[in-house]
Amino acid sequence: MFNKLYGKLFLSPYFFKIAICKRENNSILDRKRFIINKIIPGTYKNWSADPVLVENEGKTYMFYESVVEDRGHIEVVEVYDDCSVSKATVVIKDNCHYSYPFVFKHSDCWYMIPESSEANEVRLYKAVCFPYEWKCEAILLKGKYVDTTVFENN
Repeated sequence: MFNKLYGKLFLSPYFFKIAICKRENNSILDRKRFIINKIIPGTYKNWSADPVLVENEGKTYMFYESVVEDRGHIEVVEVYDDCSVSKATVVIKDNCHYSYPFVFKHSDCWYMIPESSEANEVRLYKAVCFPYEWKCEAILLKGKYVDTTVFENN
């Protein structure tokens, strides 16, 4: 009974929000409090998570998972200096649930590896027109892999 009550009080409804704050010169550990400048709201049936920030040509973009009716897709917004954001644009959406959009630049090209374990594969997307148009370039792995993160060594 305790678990059921706890779930109703603290775990429902299950959704996330994204908070944005201005970058400061001091360490986040030195701050007395975390000041939120913008919140991307969420509801039980429509919420956002897994933000990834990238900078390109003096602009900051935030890619994130947007969930509508239990189906995740990838959206992008431009984040302005005052922490306001542009209108969201859906950049990856099909019959698969997507989350954790790992975005990176390599050899002057932008790539994204969104989590797509529902499809039993790790998909590599390449920007056709950054940041709004992406094309599946390759299937990197077959299987249930989650939250793929790439790093370059040497």
